[in-house]
Amino acid sequence: MSQLLQGKTFDIERDIKILMLTRVILVSILLGLFIVVQVRTIKELGTGITLDQKFQYGIIIFVYILSILWAFLFKVVIDKKRFAYLQLAVDVLIITAIVFSTGGAESMFSLLYFLIIIAASITLGKRGGIIIASLCSVLYGILIDLQYYAIIRPLGVVGFSFIGYSQLAFLYRILVHISAFYLVAMLTGMLSQRLRSSIVYIKELEKFTNDIIDNASLGIIILNSQKQILSINKMASSLVGKNLNEIFLQDIESLFPGINIRNKHKGQPNARYLYHHDKHVFEILVSDISFGPVDGRVSVIFFHDVTDLKRIEEEMKKVERLALIGELSARIAHEIKNPLSAISTCVQMLREKSSQSSMEERLFRIIFRELVRLEGLVSDFLYFARPKRIVAKRVDLENLVSSVVAMVKSSKENAREIEFQIFKEGSLLIHSDPDQLTQIFWNLLVNAVEAIPRAGVIRVNMSNPFGENGDVVTVRIEDTGPGFSDEALENLFRPFFTTKPRGSGLGLAIVKNTVESLGGSLKIENIPDGGARVTVTLPKKGNYDEG
Repeated sequence: MSQLLQGKTFDIERDIKILMLTRVILVSILLGLFIVVQVRTIKELGTGITLDQKFQYGIIIFVYILSILWAFLFKVVIDKKRFAYLQLAVDVLIITAIVFSTGGAESMFSLLYFLIIIAASITLGKRGGIIIASLCSVLYGILIDLQYYAIIRPLGVVGFSFIGYSQLAFLYRILVHISAFYLVAMLTGMLSQRLRSSIVYIKELEKFTNDIIDNASLGIIILNSQKQILSINKMASSLVGKNLNEIFLQDIESLFPGINIRNKHKGQPNARYLYHHDKHVFEILVSDISFGPVDGRVSVIFFHDVTDLKRIEEEMKKVERLALIGELSARIAHEIKNPLSAISTCVQMLREKSSQSSMEERLFRIIFRELVRLEGLVSDFLYFARPKRIVAKRVDLENLVSSVVAMVKSSKENAREIEFQIFKEGSLLIHSDPDQLTQIFWNLLVNAVEAIPRAGVIRVNMSNPFGENGDVVTVRIEDTGPGFSDEALENLFRPFFTTKPRGSGLGLAIVKNTVESLGGSLKIENIPDGGARVTVTLPKKGNYDEG
């Protein structure tokens, strides 16, 4: 609203300036020409300057002085609207003086009233035009009445003589003028009001359109019929690294070298391009818009940077290829597992029938050990490639973790020298898959045990980080081992990366996939005082099939 009021103030100021300039020019031309005619007449007749001519000279001088005063006051006066009313009212007085000096009812300069009414309607609107028309009617009516009753006598006579006309003729002249004054005021006011409304609407529409274009997420460039740049929005400027002042009226090929917009197929209003430039890929849509004649044609270019999108498409293609390779690898691993079982059985039978020499026994142990390792690796790979279906139940996480700790302590020799500290906080009942949770905490606790070379401490802390009413529980496992190297921390979840001499490198990758499939998250970090910390966050309730 404030911008609209400022716009109106600016329009009034502009109109007042035009009014002041037009006043000087018009009065100078009209009265100047009139005086020139009279001077020539004087020369021909040999008479001197009459009183009415002096009066007219005085009006010209007065208008010039008054214009200088208006120009000075224009910079001082704050209320421009009242200032405009004042100028127009004085103009009506001046026109009345002109009419008086040129014959009164006989003066042809009464037409100047119409000009001032039109000026008032344009500057001040319909209401201002009616007010000035009323003032013109009053002053002109008074002038004619005073002339009719011979109270005043006009200084000059111009045009046809009204001497001898009846009272009805004078009354008719007054009524015609007053009716015309109000009619002109009404019509001009209506046109002015519509014009102002149209201008305001066009400005608002232009501002709205410019805001849309400037804030669009697409780059937009407007070209003339010669494919020269007329306009560019903020996004386009950002994408090409240039502003409008740098590229105004330049050929579009200065921005996109090699692009051939001119030779588009005739009859196609739209054309799409995929433009490669300086490691960037732009998708460009060119649309032609016609208005008026053939030369009234502009082209609008919409474009955006699709470099990242194309990169993602390429990555997706790679992922699809890797997925196919993974599926194929899983099938191969599945096919390998059955022969491994058969080989293991055959080796066992051969071992029972052998002579049991020390060399043979040693070889059999190596074979069995490697077979077990291969079977474990194949099983881990199959689990990683084809995760099990989640079958959720109501699980007491405290009991489950305590059971896994007990299993680890009984199965790992060095676990007997490690102190396990278990802490819990609040209720730890969740809805999840107990088998997969057992596998998760088994792998994590075994890793913690293997990370401690001798005696040490493993702390297991189970809690509700957001209180009893929270949506998640956390299990934090900390050990007093040496922690992870920077390289290990970056590659912990990468398949087949391992820091163990005989590790498969799939354990933590499987754990991460399993935790995420249960709707949780896994975080591994070093403890500043030494050791490592693994934090497992699990939802209390997940969207799983009930077991």
